[in-house]
Amino acid sequence: MLLFSSMRVILILAFLVITALSEYTNLPDVPPGIFNASTRIEIHSTTTAAWNALTNFPDYADWNPFVRAAIVVSPQNLTLPEQYPVESNHLFMRTQIPPLPLPVNSSTPDNPLNTEFAYELITHVQPDLGRLAWKYTPEALLQSQRWQAISDLGNGTLLYESREVFNGPLASVLKATLGESLQKGFDAQGQGLKLLLEGGANSELVAFAKAISRVLGWAYFLCWSGSFYPQPISNYFRKSTTGLAIDFPTLNVLGFICYTVNTAAFLYSPTIREQYADRHPDSPETTVRFNDFLFAAHGAVYTLGYVKLLTVLVKYIPQAWVNYKRKSTIGWSIYPMLLDFAGGWLSLAQLVIDSSLQNDWSGVTGNPVKFGLGNITIVFDIVFILQHYVLYRHPKKQIEDEEEDWESEREELISERHD
Repeated sequence: MLLFSSMRVILILAFLVITALSEYTNLPDVPPGIFNASTRIEIHSTTTAAWNALTNFPDYADWNPFVRAAIVVSPQNLTLPEQYPVESNHLFMRTQIPPLPLPVNSSTPDNPLNTEFAYELITHVQPDLGRLAWKYTPEALLQSQRWQAISDLGNGTLLYESREVFNGPLASVLKATLGESLQKGFDAQGQGLKLLLEGGANSELVAFAKAISRVLGWAYFLCWSGSFYPQPISNYFRKSTTGLAIDFPTLNVLGFICYTVNTAAFLYSPTIREQYADRHPDSPETTVRFNDFLFAAHGAVYTLGYVKLLTVLVKYIPQAWVNYKRKSTIGWSIYPMLLDFAGGWLSLAQLVIDSSLQNDWSGVTGNPVKFGLGNITIVFDIVFILQHYVLYRHPKKQIEDEEEDWESEREELISERHD
């Protein structure tokens, strides 16, 4: 009987503790409004790290799927050098309502159909209390104030809370049109903050991997873009195109037109990005990067991507066949293939790093065009390198005679034209 009573007391005390914790809030009491959006989430991190993340506005795009940009401006609307919250300064904000799918980073493009702008006044900056607040301006038709708060729960856990209360003539309209999406935005920001802070010791490694990915992306862009030029330069100085299969540059142009459309759609089409997220729910952000689009532009969506793969496969075959038939690579520049080879490895390395950062290798299969381009390029470049440096390193004399015959034939045609 005594044991039963003791257990009942323990259960009651546990219930009271849980109830007290669930009702605990660090948010201040504010008058109720027409509606509000709010979130609360426990995060395994420190209050210092959370405060630094919430007040470091320039880095919001690295983790925040809701508030994509927050720029601190003076009362005169001038951008301030110090981009941290100071009471009485203003915030110019760019948001996504509904929010972008997680995870996000600074390279994640906004959905232009969901982009909203707001002008806010910073009202409270209270680091000792772990509180930060701003309100919407002007207040004639809509009044709102957003509070964010962090609390130390002990055992390496903190509580993040955020709430915005809306009043005014337009509050009901806002609730009817964007109320549900605003709530999704608050929840997504909490989840984004959790993802950021619980990176823990790996956060520096992740940042380093992202930097390496960007370097690899632009390196492959330079290699593959640079590969366009050695052959036409060689043709110009030789005043001849002997040794070059015309199929190669022709199919190259078609391929890059298709690849441009493919990458542009993945980067800037909300519909395509939503379809990709539905197909790959574990890693909804595509592994297509801006350097992919810029490379394609310099040089329908899923289909066009595979057309590009087909043209890459087809364009190499005629050149390899011409080299084989002539038993020589004279007149054909190896330098584009060397740059091509380096670019292929750099492109694949960027794809692997981006997929590993998402902890989901479907990022590779979800970007089959980039994956296929890199592999096909490497295979054929190895063939060309072997042809140039091993198989046909010492071409037969008939190739030199072929060059001389072409020169004499060209001179005869020119002289007949003048006659």
